[in-house]
Amino acid sequence: MSRTVRCGVAVLVGLLGLALTGCSAETAATPQDQPIMVTVANVSQAETGPGNTFSISAPNVAGLYPGATRRLKLTVTNPYGFAIKVTDLWGRLETTSKNKCVPSSSNLMVQGVDGVTLPLTVGPRSGRAAGAVPLYMPNTVVDACQRASFTISLHGKARKASGS
Repeated sequence: MSRTVRCGVAVLVGLLGLALTGCSAETAATPQDQPIMVTVANVSQAETGPGNTFSISAPNVAGLYPGATRRLKLTVTNPYGFAIKVTDLWGRLETTSKNKCVPSSSNLMVQGVDGVTLPLTVGPRSGRAAGAVPLYMPNTVVDACQRASFTISLHGKARKASGS
């Protein structure tokens, strides 16, 4: 039996995904309801004060099926007039669009960020590639996940870069 599960991302792994920028998101119109998860990364309170944020975004991912791995390519954007050092990045599986498709590692594994050396300095008011989060769909994925969308939240920690 052939099973195909399609995924797209930018915090939403789904057919068309969404764009994540700070605290707002825009979704493209799709024929199916798409779950939306917007997650804002926090800049270290010790350095810049509470409530400061930077954004983590990723383009759509497609072509996931049992046994396949796809990479969710991250971009970090710094809205401040000073450089920041990103010290940690990660993704977490939050929800799926189908009730019987449980958001668990037996259906989709969100692996640790790779392809980047941390800490990563991001200049003032600029963006930078920040590695990728590998998404692996194990052979244990249940049939209920066919054509499901998976919501992945993106998280990170950063501090003001010294000398900024």
